[in-house]
Amino acid sequence: MSSAALYHYMETKEHLLLGIMRHALAAWYVTTLRVVNGSQGAAEKLCNFVRSSVICTGLFKLESTVVDTEIRSLTGKNRIEIVAMRDRYEALIDEILCHGMADGTFDIADARLFRLGILEMCNGVSRWYSSSGRMSIENVADELSDFSLAATRTTRSGKPVKRTMLRLQSSSEIVLVAVQCFDAQYTPINIEKSAAGSCAGDFTQE
Repeated sequence: MSSAALYHYMETKEHLLLGIMRHALAAWYVTTLRVVNGSQGAAEKLCNFVRSSVICTGLFKLESTVVDTEIRSLTGKNRIEIVAMRDRYEALIDEILCHGMADGTFDIADARLFRLGILEMCNGVSRWYSSSGRMSIENVADELSDFSLAATRTTRSGKPVKRTMLRLQSSSEIVLVAVQCFDAQYTPINIEKSAAGSCAGDFTQE
């Protein structure tokens, strides 16, 4: 579809960007919350946050790039809405880090600094990942989750923790969840409900 045809259906460029960001951030949040809530313990939740984020970013590179670079193009209430959606998504990693620091799982001095680093690592995947490269997005997600465990100096019983030591769903299963959630349409009122169940069944068709 040409840009002229798109503008026939959209009021303005900002309206088009708003729709892309609104859908992407909702799908990201639902995917990640479902995956994170399906795990026990701070180490598992950290791994699942990273793997879910990397998979969403790598599979949906265009949407990720728009969210990363075009918030500045929004104005007024549109900007406020999208920033709030982004902050809600990013609050998931804050909660995981605080829990892990409190129970001694993570050994990090500055949670805010690590939060920024982990988000940049995950978001940056859209700039370099290629499905035709030597690694699948599942492999990339697994490797970067191990980086996150090393960076937080995650331990149990005094021993360093690696991803393979944890009980986690496979990255291939996370891919299926992400695709299902990105394919769905939704209204803002049922985002939390969707995070608790099947994306396809809980989204409202527009």
